[in-house]
Amino acid sequence: MKDSRGKALLGLALAAAALGALMGVVGPARSLDKLPWYTATEAVKLLADLGPEGRGRYLRNECLDLVFLLVYSAFAFIATGRLWEGRLSAPAVRGGQYLSLLPGALDLAETSLVISALAGYPGGLTAKIGWLCLATPAKWLAASLLILSALCGAALSLRGPRRI
Repeated sequence: MKDSRGKALLGLALAAAALGALMGVVGPARSLDKLPWYTATEAVKLLADLGPEGRGRYLRNECLDLVFLLVYSAFAFIATGRLWEGRLSAPAVRGGQYLSLLPGALDLAETSLVISALAGYPGGLTAKIGWLCLATPAKWLAASLLILSALCGAALSLRGPRRI
């Protein structure tokens, strides 16, 4: 079982790297996704400054982001289980796995809002911007906590298979 999870993790990591590289080529130089936070005014200005061609690139990039977030969420779910298995009780490991999906869920909300804002630009932008200004920092906070959890798990794994 662990061997198949290891292969799945490797495949997902490679897919995430390839998608990330492709998004770097396809997407605009600046996007809301890459910023840790922004104000509504900054978001409106960024989208306006992109122009029609830049917003088109951004929209295509967001479609790739939907696949990317599924890949990294699957990676996080499997990796969290593998990292904490044997160190925590089975219910705690499963709970940790479900919590590891939070960054992807918040990224999905953010990406959906960006796609909606880009597809209907400029109409309805005002209603979406406030939610975007919340979704983006929430995504980055959840991702940071997931990375911190992974670092803790990795540090504990260096100490051996102790149960906490």
